[in-house]
Amino acid sequence: QVGILTVGKQYKAVITVENMTASPLSVRLGSSSSNQILSITSDGTYTAYGVAGGTQLRLRSQGFNGRITTYQ
Repeated sequence: QVGILTVGKQYKAVITVENMTASPLSVRLGSSSSNQILSITSDGTYTAYGVAGGTQLRLRSQGFNGRITTYQ
C-alpha cells in the first residue's frame, strides 16, 4: 500500500508466519533495505518496533513460501 505510514513516526509490527519453507521474509517501514525492522526465517509470531523511513509498508522476499496468519 502506498502512503500509509508517516515518516519519522514509530510503529509496532506483529506478524505470525506458518508453514514457511523458503526464502526469508523482511518487514520494512519504507522502501529501502535500511528501513527493515524484521527478518523472518522460520515459523512463529514476531514483534518489532521501528521508525518509518518512508510512507510504504513492505513485505519483501526472494521467494517466500508459507502463510501469514496475523499481521498488525
